[in-house]
Amino acid sequence: MSQKKRRSAGSKTEISPGKWRLMVSAGHDPLTGKRRRISKVVEGTDREAELMLSAMLAKTGRTVSTSALTLWSYVDQMYLPAMEPPVLRRRTVDGYREKLERHVMPYPVARIRMDRLDSYAMVSWMRGLAEAVPNKQTRLHAYRALSAALGRAVEWGILEANVLTRAVKAPVPDEYEPVILTEDQANDYLDSFTGHVLEPLVVLAIAGGFRPSELYGLEWPDVDFENGLVTVSRGLHERSGRVWTEDTKSRASRRVVTLPRWAIEALRPHRGVGPIRGQLKPTQVAYRYKRHVVDAELPWCPIQNLRHTSATIAMEGGADAGDVAPRFGHTSRTMLDRRYAKRRVARDQGVADVIERFRRTS
Repeated sequence: MSQKKRRSAGSKTEISPGKWRLMVSAGHDPLTGKRRRISKVVEGTDREAELMLSAMLAKTGRTVSTSALTLWSYVDQMYLPAMEPPVLRRRTVDGYREKLERHVMPYPVARIRMDRLDSYAMVSWMRGLAEAVPNKQTRLHAYRALSAALGRAVEWGILEANVLTRAVKAPVPDEYEPVILTEDQANDYLDSFTGHVLEPLVVLAIAGGFRPSELYGLEWPDVDFENGLVTVSRGLHERSGRVWTEDTKSRASRRVVTLPRWAIEALRPHRGVGPIRGQLKPTQVAYRYKRHVVDAELPWCPIQNLRHTSATIAMEGGADAGDVAPRFGHTSRTMLDRRYAKRRVARDQGVADVIERFRRTS
């Protein structure tokens, strides 16, 4: 005999052992006025069916019962599944999952019921994380991932407030100092990779300042050899062996970049019809890149930092940050101002030295 449990906006009926029919109300049709219902048949325990019903209720904006909902069951069975594309980008969802599995699931806070989460639980979690994870940047990523999950729980009516942001301030990481090549070192890289299968990617990274995912997503038709332009419209990503293509991360990232003449000439011998990376996956590109840098005894610079090198060369050569920002897919010059402030301070010392010589001495 089937067992049916009702609530104001949804119901759960066991139609056979371990098999459940879930039904939630999705409001009324604006034209006909008839009630709309969403039905789904699932398999699992009573508790698992309850969680799946809660997820369906959350998606329709209905009240969710928290009687069987721990923080981790909410994250794993409600929040992350609901954030799957197209809600969030695949890379973002995978990144959240990795951070939450590594830095939240192993801690006692993961087993606390959602309706019992409080400031003490959040403070205790952050204290334990600080003891286990010295890197402040990593702790900040974990904080942001959990904060995003709890923020969504507030929107869905599961929590009244984001207990994490109310109880604990976000960790402040040490200032990031990227490895950046000098102009001579960048020239050494370009010379060393001449004729190499990765030469087009290295040339584009230094000449155009593209993100690694943008480099991997570029195809030869994206390069306008006649006018010296490259159109950026997609990125290629890889995680756990899966490779996928997505649109660029923001509207500002979709752009057309002008290449210097030397870059166009370096690309011509490699010109083809498919992906500029050939058939190599991103991990294979990274491996071959590192192997060549080591074998050639070049100073180490991660491939993603060739982008920073490009921006630094441009700005130290006199380009204004406001002009450089759109080229690198930024909406404003703020990121460039923050990242390259120290280098401009060093250049400013030269200006101070000139002014120093102006003052008469008695």
